[in-house]
Amino acid sequence: GITANGNVAIAGTTVTLGPTQVAGDLAVTARTGSIAQASGTLGVNGTATLTALSGAVTQTGGSIQAGSLAVAAKNASVLDQAGNDVGTLAASLSAANQAFQFTDANGLSIGNAGTLTGISAGTVQVVTQGGGDLTLLNTVTAVKTSGASIVLAAGRNFKNTGNATLGTAGSARFLIYSSDPAATVKGGLTPPAKLYNRSFAGTPPASVPGTQ
Repeated sequence: GITANGNVAIAGTTVTLGPTQVAGDLAVTARTGSIAQASGTLGVNGTATLTALSGAVTQTGGSIQAGSLAVAAKNASVLDQAGNDVGTLAASLSAANQAFQFTDANGLSIGNAGTLTGISAGTVQVVTQGGGDLTLLNTVTAVKTSGASIVLAAGRNFKNTGNATLGTAGSARFLIYSSDPAATVKGGLTPPAKLYNRSFAGTPPASVPGTQ
């Protein structure tokens, strides 16, 4: 494991993340392969920037706990471990129609992290659990032209306090899950339809009419 009081930068062809605690910022770069986490906690008080120039950023275990998280990769990147807990998230996938997924144990904001702003990928799914709000501060863009290309599922409420846009392509659409319609902040977003008393767990995106 790594413990550091300042900023840390790590680079290699491929990188496996292990137990890490960094008081400042952490930058991890995989030059030709992927970044993978199977166990341990990646703890960063500042911004964790994970960059896979030719690969993906993935988890099969462990957790990422950071003030901010920036993920830049080429291929599909899934960070869906229940222990993840970050304040602000931003991501960018460079290859066409690649999926980005992130799950957070509490509330998070989609905004600025490192040099990235918002999220752009082929498809995007961000889920907050428990009583966590999902706050939208910057644009989310998905280039896939069909299905539910953007899924934002709040454990409590969705709040578009940044008046940000959700950019879809072709016949694709976005889905937003929020617990309380009165507490939901749409921020100018116009949903094509509304369904009540539906949860992300009970009515996953694939079961919502019109998302196939």
